[in-house]
Amino acid sequence: MFVLAAKTPPVGTEVEIEFVLPAFDSVPRPTRLRCVGRVSRIEICYQLTGFAVAGHVIGELPGNAEACVPANQLPDVRR
Repeated sequence: MFVLAAKTPPVGTEVEIEFVLPAFDSVPRPTRLRCVGRVSRIEICYQLTGFAVAGHVIGELPGNAEACVPANQLPDVRR
């Protein structure tokens, strides 16, 4: 998985990522998933910055996918 982010965690950091897949033909509703893994690389290209995560999807999370907060609206909790 590759995550676009203004700030990136260091390579080797364990991360947990929750994301929403939008509805499509085979899945009639948005689905919230959780991935656990480690940052495997950081990339900076032009004005885009991001990091790759090597890990696995834990599974579907309960709850309303439409109630998720977009990533650009999350508080910055990094130190």
